[in-house]
Amino acid sequence: ALRGQLRRSSAAERRATRGLAASGQKAEDRRALVRRLLRFVGSLGGECHGLVLREPAPEDLQRPVSKLGLKLHLSFGNVLVELEPSELLPHLARLLKRGPKRSVRLAAGESLHALLRYVIGTDSVRQEQDGGDAAGEAATTFAEVLRQPLLPLALRAAADEDSTIKELFSTLMKQTVSWMAHRPADASLSSLRDSLLEAIGDPISPSLRSTAAFLFSQLYKELQSKSQKAGQAPVPAKHLMRHLLAAASHVDRRMQLGAMRALLSCSSSLDVDDASEVLQVVFLCLQATHSDDP
Repeated sequence: ALRGQLRRSSAAERRATRGLAASGQKAEDRRALVRRLLRFVGSLGGECHGLVLREPAPEDLQRPVSKLGLKLHLSFGNVLVELEPSELLPHLARLLKRGPKRSVRLAAGESLHALLRYVIGTDSVRQEQDGGDAAGEAATTFAEVLRQPLLPLALRAAADEDSTIKELFSTLMKQTVSWMAHRPADASLSSLRDSLLEAIGDPISPSLRSTAAFLFSQLYKELQSKSQKAGQAPVPAKHLMRHLLAAASHVDRRMQLGAMRALLSCSSSLDVDDASEVLQVVFLCLQATHSDDP
């Protein structure tokens, strides 16, 4: 009788163990299903990213207002999809900034790099614009898209902590500066100038301020070299220097510091007139910052 009772007890224990294992497997399958559903919903874009991102920033949930005017044709089997690249930019920017893996960040960087190269390479003066804008600059196809968001994204990538991404975009930005400096002055050159000035005064990243200051000085030197080779007065370079001096006189100390770095890099190429104006601004900045904390 005792032997039979022990057998019944062992069978009950085995059934209980199998029941617990089955319930645990069901719970694990349920969690895996929930994760798959969240990944799918998050891939839809827009506000659905709030389901998979922890406390998403508002800019992550906004789609760009401007369109690039480009169409990418992607083939999925027998289906041909026409895609507007501006719809990809918020996702590329988010993945480049905080992708879950380095390989994801690199892939996002390469995609943005290819898109920016295409835009810069195909940018041209709008033929329908006969008089340009109020500043006398010829309007270009992608000037506004370069101003926001492509060039700011590329500048941040050029100051990235990842050495591969930094090298990739640093080289591209140097090439962009040289390319735009040797073209006739147009709206795209102004977009580059404005993007560099904005990055010079960035309130968060010292690396971005330093990178933008160096590129701004390179743009100044390239414009000067172009005028000297053509035997012309360096009007574009002087116009660029006026913007830099205005940034050095800005009330924000970070903007002043970035502009001073750019002026220091430009110092070897300054002519007499520019040098005297630069010294006046430097003295005023030193006087204004004398009482600041170190």
